[in-house]
Amino acid sequence: MDDREEQQHLQVLVQLLEHGRQFEDPTTTDPSAGPWKPAAESEMAADDTAVAPYHLSHAAWGALTVAGDHLRALRTSLLTEDSAGQVTATLHTHAQASLARGVIENAARAVWMLAPDDSLIRVQRRLALQRKDIRSATKLHELLGGKTPRTKEAREEELRQLALRAGTPPDRVRAVLKDPDYTEIVEEAGDKVGAQGARDKLSPGKFAVALWSGCSSLAHGDPSGTLIFLARETVFQDDDVTLARITGNFGMLRHCVGVGVAFLGRGSSLYRSRASATGSP
Repeated sequence: MDDREEQQHLQVLVQLLEHGRQFEDPTTTDPSAGPWKPAAESEMAADDTAVAPYHLSHAAWGALTVAGDHLRALRTSLLTEDSAGQVTATLHTHAQASLARGVIENAARAVWMLAPDDSLIRVQRRLALQRKDIRSATKLHELLGGKTPRTKEAREEELRQLALRAGTPPDRVRAVLKDPDYTEIVEEAGDKVGAQGARDKLSPGKFAVALWSGCSSLAHGDPSGTLIFLARETVFQDDDVTLARITGNFGMLRHCVGVGVAFLGRGSSLYRSRASATGSP
């Protein structure tokens, strides 16, 4: 990839990050109005009642907030404005992919929870996420030598009862409360949103998964992700060993940020719609 192409990717990336500023901290949009609070007659208020105290609104708002926090950290790590009003871009090889991953998977989780028009599916997904968190919390307490105020079994039984009261058939409770799969979450969000830049041979969902998986690979420091997604220059090579200089890739980061910002935009719009008394964005 030549320098001119990378410069074009950087320009688009800067535009995406500027557009994404509106999603970086949703709690500051209008604090006095409590933008996170669903209207009393809204779909989300009904969902919250169905799964209380594990409100859907809390989980969705939290997902959007965490995604926005990752986006802000990514922007500030990449762009620095100096005293002359010029902006310097600093590209990291792996760390910024970790931040992009946090944007994509958290925003995808919000879309996944809020997109279904069927209220029962929305509350089932909220309860499935809560069950996963209960199991994670139990393991963490055990590692730290402590214990939770209530047993895992008691808390999971509470979730089962909530699922039944919401209208889940008894023979479906176990299936709907299984741990959510993030590959499926990201793919569904990608198909709902239409992942930006999807290639002809990939659906938007598959394209989103490919980028998210690439970010995960780089976050783990996997050689596969490093070789597939980053730029490299061979410095030395013999029969068995290649020594290469690895550098970051504005193109890859641009596409990842594009997906993350699109997910944040859709998730925010869905939240406003579900939380509104009129049901319109």
